[in-house]
Amino acid sequence: MTRRPLLRWLLFSRRRFLLVVLGAGLAVIVLFRVVNAGPTAAEPVPVPPPSTSTGATSSAPPPPDPTTAAPVSLGGPQAVALRFATLWVDTADPGRWLARLTPLATDEYAGVTLPQADPLAVPASRVTGAPRQIASGRGQATVLVPLDTMTLRVELVDVTGHGAWRVADTDRQDPAAGGGR
Repeated sequence: MTRRPLLRWLLFSRRRFLLVVLGAGLAVIVLFRVVNAGPTAAEPVPVPPPSTSTGATSSAPPPPDPTTAAPVSLGGPQAVALRFATLWVDTADPGRWLARLTPLATDEYAGVTLPQADPLAVPASRVTGAPRQIASGRGQATVLVPLDTMTLRVELVDVTGHGAWRVADTDRQDPAAGGGR
């Protein structure tokens, strides 16, 4: 086919023209994704050190990978809840507010819920009393933290099973709901 008959074939009907254009567009999108799907050099893959043993097997486990290290304990549920509440009401630096709260929260809460919160909309400005644990069991705990305008209910989970407590949810405590004084 020469150029003129190809153009005539393409423009013969609107449907054919649209199908060819959509097909070409889809081909460009697929090609773009394939080209950009290659490995990125943003994070180098750690290379294990060469073995110096001469055939003897070691009974020691390999050192932990620092990128998958287990969370460390930040204290008991009341200590973590108090620290979280103190940082939650401190909105003097809204740009760092989320970064300060993230280490105290579970991955899900820090990645989904906290980024949606507006630090300037926090309804309290200071912690006014000691935290009080009202429920616990099997790696879960609920702690109430009194603030100047409300009581913050902090739900915590032990993410390792060995005392690494993290905030999994927060809410305003209903005065009529449990946890009486």
